[in-house]
Amino acid sequence: FKPSVGTWYMPLRQAASAETSDGVPAGAEEAEDQGVELPPPETFEVKLTREGKKDLRWGFGWCEDSLTKEMLVVMNVTEESVLDRWNLKKRSIGDEELVVRKGDRVTAVQGDSDFKQMRKLMKSQDDLSLTISREVNGASADAQEAAGAASESDKDDAEEQIALEERRKCFLEAATLCSNDLPEELRKVFCDGIAAEGREDGNGEGNWDLRDCLSRFASSEALEDELRPIYQCGECAKTCSDGSDGTAVKKKKAHLPRNFATRKVWLSAPLPPLLTVQLKRFRRRGAKFEKSSGGVDLPAILDLSDYVLTEELQACLKPHLTSESKDAPCNMDPADLQYELYGLCVHQGKALQSGHYIAFVNAGASLEQEKWYGASDTNVWKCSRAEALKAEAYVAFYRRIKDLPSAPAEDEEARQKAEAAKEVTDQVEGEKDETSEAKGVEDESPGKEVS
Repeated sequence: FKPSVGTWYMPLRQAASAETSDGVPAGAEEAEDQGVELPPPETFEVKLTREGKKDLRWGFGWCEDSLTKEMLVVMNVTEESVLDRWNLKKRSIGDEELVVRKGDRVTAVQGDSDFKQMRKLMKSQDDLSLTISREVNGASADAQEAAGAASESDKDDAEEQIALEERRKCFLEAATLCSNDLPEELRKVFCDGIAAEGREDGNGEGNWDLRDCLSRFASSEALEDELRPIYQCGECAKTCSDGSDGTAVKKKKAHLPRNFATRKVWLSAPLPPLLTVQLKRFRRRGAKFEKSSGGVDLPAILDLSDYVLTEELQACLKPHLTSESKDAPCNMDPADLQYELYGLCVHQGKALQSGHYIAFVNAGASLEQEKWYGASDTNVWKCSRAEALKAEAYVAFYRRIKDLPSAPAEDEEARQKAEAAKEVTDQVEGEKDETSEAKGVEDESPGKEVS
């Protein structure tokens, strides 16, 4: 960890909306009484599997008041449960919208929405397909404003802020201790601070560069959840002290404490001759996808040297790897890391389920001999590279420069001479045709026989 609030404390998640004791968003009932129309709740699917005696309970903590109304509203999630593992997995891969939270309501189990049948299925089945309903963000706030009700009491808000500050302090203390304990060679690798140094406003024009996106993708990332530790070390699960006589014993990973950790990724060899880069323009919110129209500048020449695992870096990490770690291939020629842009795909529209796709492609042998075209269904037109780069790219296509066919100067000169000769020939033939037509007109003049 690098002890930097900018690097390690980035509250990207919105605070949960206020709820009443029965799990219904605060202000919803008041809004209904006053005729305020609320947006429909979002729904998403959750699939859970439990493994016999190991997982006796799913991990749902139900709101007691909601049960009396024959509704399954989540009040809390039990730690180390099936549902808790689902949440951790979704957070780790960035699917924050699929994390089950307090206030979410189970509306169907295995497709059945009957309350008694849902309870019965959750007790008898080991594989569940759940439909979860969640109020749209902002709906409760609009209802509260219309109803004149506060979302939370000042006391609760103050207590939450105090608890958050305490977690932040503990988090930064752990980051400082970890940074100080790291060997110097590892500190240089994992304390890169890229997240803190990244530009908030892109390049000054509201745009980001693709290389900025790659730098953030490859930068160190703290594994935490609301400033709480979530990582469990698989190596520590093999042997750890039982705390009595210091004897090393095997311990199940589920029983290990959770710690803070840092994750970092690199590109490894061999890299492909054709590189496809997808920009994540769509973000899932419940059953819907929201599109980001943020500008990302695509460099014509892309150098991946800063994002690959090198031999020097692997030699630095090797003394600190676990026994099961394997060497990654990293012997690459610098020329293998140079790519040029040759095409991009553009999505026009605001929703993933609708819109239109167009493409821009360089039909030339390389950027030095570029011939850019735009394509929309059956419509194809010539365009410039600048026009293509102005489009809102969704997918970018790069090709390795060293693999491109070479075009010798002699061949290019011969091609130009051939084109010039063809133009002269076409011009001469055109003049002959005009002369022949004129002669034919004279022969057909009045008073002269034509055989």
